[in-house]
Amino acid sequence: MDDIVIARVLHILAIVHWIGGVALVTTRILPAVARLSDLPRWIELFEAVEGNFSLQAKSQQRAPLQALLHRRRRRTGRLHR
Repeated sequence: MDDIVIARVLHILAIVHWIGGVALVTTRILPAVARLSDLPRWIELFEAVEGNFSLQAKSQQRAPLQALLHRRRRRTGRLHR
């Protein structure tokens, strides 16, 4: 299978995963947190949820960049650093 096809499939899967995460946060987590009347508890809970998603978001941002760099190295013939 061609590298570009694999990169596109991974990119589409990452987008679907990201949209699902945004939908979950928007439709379920934020309304539940907004019902809390205690502001310090609200901020603490929001930061905890945000922290759980940040690792996934960072890894999904890195994957397309790595695929692009690999494609560029492959095209120029410099696969090894």
